[in-house]
Amino acid sequence: TRLDIVFLVFNKIAFGAVLAGSSVLALGVERVTGPLIDHAVAAPLFDARPVVAITVTTVVMILAFDFGLWLAHYLGHRVPILWEFHKVHHSVEVLT
Repeated sequence: TRLDIVFLVFNKIAFGAVLAGSSVLALGVERVTGPLIDHAVAAPLFDARPVVAITVTTVVMILAFDFGLWLAHYLGHRVPILWEFHKVHHSVEVLT
């Protein structure tokens, strides 16, 4: 149970760091998508660049996060040294 709590705290801190970095990513996406939107819309009713940047960033982050989880689990099964750590995940007798 103690090890599960340590993993939970570590995973939450790591996930928070990734989400904090998404604001930097959103600024970069807005720099790319902003000029494209400006050329596509002659007279916009509102500035759509932040909305597009946030939407694109959200979708990219969700896909990247899901792919990262899948890849980590896949490598945990395929790479022998990683399997030594990952096999604990498959050997628990009690779930907390």
